[in-house]
Amino acid sequence: MTLEEQVKLVVQALEDKKAVDVKTYDVRGKSGLTDCFVVATGAAAPHLKAPLKAMPKPYRIAGDH
Repeated sequence: MTLEEQVKLVVQALEDKKAVDVKTYDVRGKSGLTDCFVVATGAAAPHLKAPLKAMPKPYRIAGDH
């Protein structure tokens, strides 16, 4: 699966769970940590938890408590 396909999968999962202001940042060649960051917001705690739970396990890192 290409990076673009993976990003699309993550963005779709976030949008399906009503995440707000989904932004993607391509940092290939700029970061040794990752190739892309996906950032989203939510209006309340349940709005923040639902997208994370819907995210495919390999893509969960930050906020997975």
